Amino acid sequence: MKIYIISLVVFLNMACQAGGRHLASEDSLHAVNGASSINTCIGEYERITNKAIGNEIDRAFVLANKNKYEVIFSKGSTGIFEKRDERYAAFLWCGLVLSDVPMIYYLSDGLGDPLIDIDGISQISDEDTRDAWDIVFVKKSGEFEFHQKKLYNPDSYQF
Repeated sequence: MKIYIISLVVFLNMACQAGGRHLASEDSLHAVNGASSINTCIGEYERITNKAIGNEIDRAFVLANKNKYEVIFSKGSTGIFEKRDERYAAFLWCGLVLSDVPMIYYLSDGLGDPLIDIDGISQISDEDTRDAWDIVFVKKSGEFEFHQKKLYNPDSYQF
């Protein structure tokens, strides 16, 4: 009986550790893919407009689902992770499909017609969102750094 209990404890400990590694690697994947999406969107915006993104932008909110990422660049919190900042303003929206060569299907600075708008690609919120994640990156020393993530749940947003 003691061997059975010890074996069970060892097995459960290994399962918990493996689960933790899985979550850690999942965080890393979201951080890497989110950062890649942010950099791709910024690069394409700057290429098309010949302008840098504004210094006032201090956050990038990413909605991720499988290989599709949608990014909102803003000043202040959108209300997804905490109450919306009174100073909140969105400046740039970008949607892309990650693959060997990322493809941007939507890019807009909100000042008129979108800079890129490819028909036939739905937004993540219009798809099955059971495996979608909200991810926030905060700008520090001029770079966007992974801050936190949570499962997509628009009912929890605090607008």
